[in-house]
This record gives sequence, structure tokens and C-alpha cells, in this order.
Amino acid sequence: MVLTGDALFVAGPPAVRNENTEDALRRWQGDEGGVLWALSPETGAKLAEFELPAPPVFDGMAVAGGRLYVALTDGSIVCLEQQHGE
Repeated sequence: MVLTGDALFVAGPPAVRNENTEDALRRWQGDEGGVLWALSPETGAKLAEFELPAPPVFDGMAVAGGRLYVALTDGSIVCLEQQHGE
């Protein structure tokens, strides 16, 4: 998790919902990518959701210079920047 002035960012493997054990394990292990949510720090409402090619590594998110960096378990890094006017 990373808290900024505008949002709380939370990332991980996709949620497990009523899947059989094999499918749930595949999701948990990152075989189905990852998910990044932006939440309102005031209300907890979901502001945005982004699919990631892999789950994030533990403690793998940072904010600097108006950008969010997410290190993923596949060795890649995702960088997101808020567009002006949003």
C-alpha cells in the first residue's frame, strides 16, 4: 500500500472468490497477473482499477515526483503518472 494526498494505492494478486482450490492457488501465485486499486482515503471508495501483468513484490510500491512505481514479480516495473486535469 502507498498513501498519497489523493489516493490510497493497493496492489496484489486478483481476488479469490468461490474458485476451486486449484484456480485459487493459481491466482494467488500470480499466474493470472495482478491488480492495482486506487481508493479514496476519506471514504474508501474505489477510484480506479488497473490490471497488472504480474502481482507486485512485497513492499514494491513507491511514489516520487508525482509518479507511482510498482515492482512486479516478473522483474518488470510499472510507472503510472496522473494526467493533468484529472
